[in-house]
Amino acid sequence: MFRVLCVALCATLGCAAADPMRPDPPRPQPGGSVNSDNQTPLTLESVYILDQQAYAVINGQWLSVNERLGNYRVVSIEADRVVIQGNGERRTLTPAQSGSLQISMSHED
Repeated sequence: MFRVLCVALCATLGCAAADPMRPDPPRPQPGGSVNSDNQTPLTLESVYILDQQAYAVINGQWLSVNERLGNYRVVSIEADRVVIQGNGERRTLTPAQSGSLQISMSHED
C-alpha cells in the first residue's frame, strides 16, 4: 500500500510540474525582491499536506512554515490558505483554484 501511495504522489507531483498548459509563474523584476509595492504579485499556486508537513507553492517556489520568500516569512499553511508576514503587514493568500493534496499513512493489518 505504501508503494502505491508513493507512486501516486510522484505521478501527481510530476504531472503538476510538467503540465504544458499551466502558465509560467510570474518572474521577479531584475534587482528586486517580492514585496507589497513592487510589480510581482504573490500567487499561491498550490498547497500540499503530507502527514504532518505542509508545503505551499508561491510564485513557483516550494515553501514550508518559517521559510522566506523575499521580504515575507510563511507564518502558517492550511489546506485553503497561507498566511505570510513581512514589510509590516500580514497577508492571507488563497489559491486561484480550489483543491489541495493531503496524504497520510494508513496502517493495514
